Amino acid sequence: AEIDGLVNLLPAVMALIKEGKPFKIVGQPLYRVPHGVAILPGDNEFAALIKKTVDEMHADGTLKTISMKWYDFDLTSHE
Repeated sequence: AEIDGLVNLLPAVMALIKEGKPFKIVGQPLYRVPHGVAILPGDNEFAALIKKTVDEMHADGTLKTISMKWYDFDLTSHE
């Protein structure tokens, strides 16, 4: 069977392409899926630490570096 089109999460499609599957990404993403971290209710100190760490990693480019290493694509961009 042949596939004419596919809608999936960008990292999943990138992995298929990296495996040599004959897919091509066209256009822009339809939407973005936000990610989160589960924290116990009331654990404000831990929540603040997570936020501070992620904000710093975003600001200094660490998140982008990790994204490029594993996905060959910047998943941290808000554009």
